[in-house]
Amino acid sequence: MAATRWPFFVFLGGSMFCLLSSSVCHLFCCHSHRINFLLLQMDYVGISVMIITSFFPPIYYLFECDTHWQFFYLGGITIMGMSTIITLLSPVLSTGKFCSFRAFLFVAMGLFGLIPAIHAVIVNWSEPQRNITLAYEAVMALSYLIGTMFYVSRIPERWKPG
Repeated sequence: MAATRWPFFVFLGGSMFCLLSSSVCHLFCCHSHRINFLLLQMDYVGISVMIITSFFPPIYYLFECDTHWQFFYLGGITIMGMSTIITLLSPVLSTGKFCSFRAFLFVAMGLFGLIPAIHAVIVNWSEPQRNITLAYEAVMALSYLIGTMFYVSRIPERWKPG
């Protein structure tokens, strides 16, 4: 039986959207203050979309035999991500005053992966080949946390403003 490929296409689509929005943001951000602000929002939306879609392959394949949990976890990360996107697009919550709150939302999305990962370890304890998928998910979560630390600490902007 052929493996289902749509979860990878969802992830690739989200990644391409993230890279496209980031490219547009960094290419045109010097236009004006207003355009810079809108493009930064688009860049953050792209990051959120990539985080959401990056959960699709591991959760789909880890819970391939239990569609209830697939739907629960994929629906959970999608709702969490859409809430983050709505927050990012809110003019009030886009100010510098709420930088820590936005960072918390990204950390929460990244750490959300721990719940299905722990569940998968418990359910699939006797299937060590599933641990490869869990290792990829752990690296993904670590990458998101490191990226959030750069965002919160304002590195490299802190060292060389402008």
